[in-house]
Amino acid sequence: MKNEIIYIIGKTGIYDHEANAIMDEAEYLLRKRGYKVINPLRLTDEDKEWPDCIRTDIAAIFCSNAVYVLPNWKTSDLAIMQFNIALNLKLKIIFASKMNFLNIQL
Repeated sequence: MKNEIIYIIGKTGIYDHEANAIMDEAEYLLRKRGYKVINPLRLTDEDKEWPDCIRTDIAAIFCSNAVYVLPNWKTSDLAIMQFNIALNLKLKIIFASKMNFLNIQL
């Protein structure tokens, strides 16, 4: 459903350029297909304290209808927390496999 707001769950980090590039690519591809996308990289800046970043991310999940879970999500404590919140909120969960992630099919 194209009017869904999708929050991207995956590994991120100030110095993890590869993980951040994967997150950005997912955002680009989802937007290209007409979805409203929340990329957690766009929600906070480097000056925010970690607890504030977590609060902002969690609030954004509450505004979402679905989550798009990147293959690297299990390597991040925050992504695991986000996944569990989405699961408990009974949001639509879409897993990106390692094989089809760049060819997003929703």
